[in-house]
Amino acid sequence: MLLPKAHHFTHLVVDHFHLKYLHAGPLLVQSLIRAEFWIVNSREVIRNRLSRCVTCFKTKPKEQEHLMGDLPTSRLEPISAFYRCSCDYGGPYRIKASSLRNAKVTKAYICLFVCFTTRAIHLELVSDLTTDAFIAALRRFVGRRGSVSKIQSDCGTNFVGAKHKLEDWSKFVSSKQHNSQVEKCLAEEGITWKLCAPGSPHLNGLAEAGIKSIKTHLTKVIGEQTLTYEEFYTILTQIEAVVNSRPITQVSSDPNDLQALTPGHFLMQRPAFALVGPEPENLNITKRWKLVQKLLHSFWDRWRKDYLGGLQTRSKWTKEFNNLKVDDLVIMKEPNLSPSQWKMARITKVLPGEDGIVRVAEVKTAQGTFTRSVRKLCPLPLA
Repeated sequence: MLLPKAHHFTHLVVDHFHLKYLHAGPLLVQSLIRAEFWIVNSREVIRNRLSRCVTCFKTKPKEQEHLMGDLPTSRLEPISAFYRCSCDYGGPYRIKASSLRNAKVTKAYICLFVCFTTRAIHLELVSDLTTDAFIAALRRFVGRRGSVSKIQSDCGTNFVGAKHKLEDWSKFVSSKQHNSQVEKCLAEEGITWKLCAPGSPHLNGLAEAGIKSIKTHLTKVIGEQTLTYEEFYTILTQIEAVVNSRPITQVSSDPNDLQALTPGHFLMQRPAFALVGPEPENLNITKRWKLVQKLLHSFWDRWRKDYLGGLQTRSKWTKEFNNLKVDDLVIMKEPNLSPSQWKMARITKVLPGEDGIVRVAEVKTAQGTFTRSVRKLCPLPLA
């Protein structure tokens, strides 16, 4: 019997054989159907119908795709290093109280700050994952690198606690009881904190890539050794200098060409491990200041011409897909569970970006309401 490919009866035949033979695959279903029917363009029809089976979809859910967004404005503006930055944690690592053989061994963590504009990295060693330890690391970071306007991080509990404490401090200094000039200045120069959607490391990818680089160096240098706090912090500072000496532009093969631009140029006008030449004699202070300013402008010009152009390349997520909508049924991806244990959820709110593309949504499950990136949501094929 000859059947057309787009008829409802043809779809019912495919669904019947698929369910009768225990959700068989496309090749088996095609061979079974051809014993009784001949469907025009059967391979495409069968694959299309089997892709709509919810039971099969639950065993191997497919995440929602979306178009890669444009670079945020904070990545494109020439501004002082670390004025806008991202933060992340790495570890834990084992450290001991002293160099004695039977010294007590504890855990330590790496707190990383990476500049949005220059990709410079600042590392702090913290003793635990409490909010107070992070606040202390943040104060050391601001004391060394200057004021910060915006910090972005994931939704770690210590980061959330620090955000709440900073918000409480901002309300405190802006209250009527504390309205002196110093307190007004603190309120005006407060830090804006942005939390990414939970379970979405790609939204904080700059800091995640920095943590990966630091762990690579630490694994090769430390290995299985247990260091003291001072030894570990010393190695961490040297790794910071190494990472800040990495080129952020293409290295030219011409021996007469300028050296590659690095984050160290924006921190100290040279790579962290570059040799410093002798101080010129009889140089006017004014001319020296103008020379430094000219160097800074040349760095920013190279940053604009060489570095920004390379950021525009999109290696993935280049196709447009339909946005998720309110009331859509999805499966929420859980990294530590098998796909059969992932929770069913319904979208209650979508949070589109500036370009109108939905990349974050609020979903409701039997256990409550959660905010997730669309990369963690698998829409059911119910259309």
